[in-house]
Amino acid sequence: MGDFWLHDRVGFILKDDPRGIIHMDRCRRIDMAWDDENPFAEYELVIGDDRALQDPAQRAWGKIENIIAALRDLGVW
Repeated sequence: MGDFWLHDRVGFILKDDPRGIIHMDRCRRIDMAWDDENPFAEYELVIGDDRALQDPAQRAWGKIENIIAALRDLGVW
């Protein structure tokens, strides 16, 4: 067991995988939650990136939005 943080590479084995292959990917998000009934913090991890599964038009539109936002931040638009 080791320590890691956002964007660190982590290795993991899928629970029911009979091959026992170690998969490597990056930690994309860490959510921590607790409440009055459960005072111990619980962590939910998001490993990997689902952008490869997106529609190409959706990815292109996201890039266009990022460019427009950057131009707006620079005061060009």
